[in-house]
Amino acid sequence: MQDDAVDGYHALAVGIAAMERLCFDHVEQLGFPTHGQIAVSGGAVRSRFLTQLRADMLGRELTVPSVAEPALGMAVLAAASQMGLHQAGASMVRQGRVVEPSPARQQQCFDRYGALVIALEQRGWLPPRLAAHAKGKINR
Repeated sequence: MQDDAVDGYHALAVGIAAMERLCFDHVEQLGFPTHGQIAVSGGAVRSRFLTQLRADMLGRELTVPSVAEPALGMAVLAAASQMGLHQAGASMVRQGRVVEPSPARQQQCFDRYGALVIALEQRGWLPPRLAAHAKGKINR
């Protein structure tokens, strides 16, 4: 029974990370920049496993602020009306840990992501242009 729970959590975590990767690929395919630092926050960053998996799936470094609670983001947005978003963020958010992608696990993540993209495309749930873009990013 415990193995089922562990397998279920793992499958859910891989799904979350893969969908995040698909979102990045979609935004990029639309022509918007996706480079630069990626800061992550919220309750999910409490899971070191999930945060590492997200970094591996994206193939990107993730920065976790020292205070990662969603309420801080709302406080930054509230302060932004007075001092601007960049200044509010810079004055209120402190960098915590940095999570580097693991080259040893990246290929496995990319393989799973590729399988998801193909499955979504075959079912007609992913536009062909996005599917081609996502598959092209994996095969580089």
